Amino acid sequence: MTQQPAEAERRIDAAVARYEQLAEEDSQIGIDELLRSFPDCAAHLREHIGNHQLVSAICAPLRQAVTAACAAPEIEGYENLVEIGRGGMGVVYKATQTSTQRSVAVKVIRPERLTSLDPRARDELIARFRIEPIATMDHQNIVRVYHAGSVGDTPYLIMELVRGVTLREHIRSGRCSIAEVVGLVEQAARGIHHAHRHGVLHRDIKPANLIIERDSRLVKVADFGLAKLDQQGAIGSESGEYRASDVMGTLPYMSPEQLDDSDDVTVASDVYGLAATLYEALAGRPPFCGSTEAVRRAIRSESPTPLRQVSCEIPRALERICQRGLEKDPTHRFESAERLADELRRLRVVAGGNAAVHFANMGWPLLLFGIVCMGIHMAVFLLARFGVGETWIWLLMLSAYLPLFAMFRLTKTPAGASRTTAGRQLW
Repeated sequence: MTQQPAEAERRIDAAVARYEQLAEEDSQIGIDELLRSFPDCAAHLREHIGNHQLVSAICAPLRQAVTAACAAPEIEGYENLVEIGRGGMGVVYKATQTSTQRSVAVKVIRPERLTSLDPRARDELIARFRIEPIATMDHQNIVRVYHAGSVGDTPYLIMELVRGVTLREHIRSGRCSIAEVVGLVEQAARGIHHAHRHGVLHRDIKPANLIIERDSRLVKVADFGLAKLDQQGAIGSESGEYRASDVMGTLPYMSPEQLDDSDDVTVASDVYGLAATLYEALAGRPPFCGSTEAVRRAIRSESPTPLRQVSCEIPRALERICQRGLEKDPTHRFESAERLADELRRLRVVAGGNAAVHFANMGWPLLLFGIVCMGIHMAVFLLARFGVGETWIWLLMLSAYLPLFAMFRLTKTPAGASRTTAGRQLW
């Protein structure tokens, strides 16, 4: 069947956007796998990849020169600085604190970013960078900052070194169950709520900024580099009116009001980012994909594909939570990140994966079933004791059990989940 021109163009945009996203994140790009995912766009995708690789090869000497010019800073009291990460604004090094021999992370603003800005923009960038120590005031779900200082004109932060993987990497490993996703995003939401209570908006919540600690499995919210401080809000304020006026963030996770750079950006924008992160963790992709203009248009006016159309194993309650967090109108979302976390906790997700999610959500039907079974057995015992015929006993049992089975039919787990061991045992 021949695709319509508009649909073919949309597919090409989605394929190219996916490649660019992987390239930007320095992922190990599986070109063959990408081509298999978009077989109808193979020719265009190969041409784009070829052009991208050609430009990368031409620019390689320039990148090497910039890297050499941006050598690790010399910070008194810290040694053995080794680069472990680089983003659009900053560079992160692993270092050893000489006084305690403790391993820490050192984050500095990229010098070329500072020199390329006018004085006002430079001051704003440094001010945002220095918000991070305020945002990380002693919460287990936020990367801690131990010290802030400057080397010459370049500010730096000494931070907790988190050993683990990002949520994005964990999603792509294919080992992330629904139950685990709910627990991880709940932790992130509680960390973000802590920042909100101290007057700080994150403004760049995404799977790549959530780190899962290897041993404890705690989620650590990282990179408050785009954060905005409410200068008028007192520390510990509960008002939730933390505003930002300039457009910043990562496009697929930006709320409509953040995208439009309006004065209405509040904690609801971070709630949107958490919901978009939850959506990607469950669906394997952000709520909206495609070219920049297509994603902008979708964020403003379209609804994402319902999660249960992506996977029938996702509980309806979890789908509703995600939909509410992605509402276009900020007033229709959860009023705080803490409320989102509480709703996720109410799912009563337990260890055991997807089947455990469905089983945990059937608590009341199971309790009712047990009570009715006990009542039926007592009634059968009494009827038999008084010599009532078997026909009446069977009629009593059928009249009680059939409505119960009908109820279980309406609340049953999806067909995909009933094939699991837990599902077979339940049914």
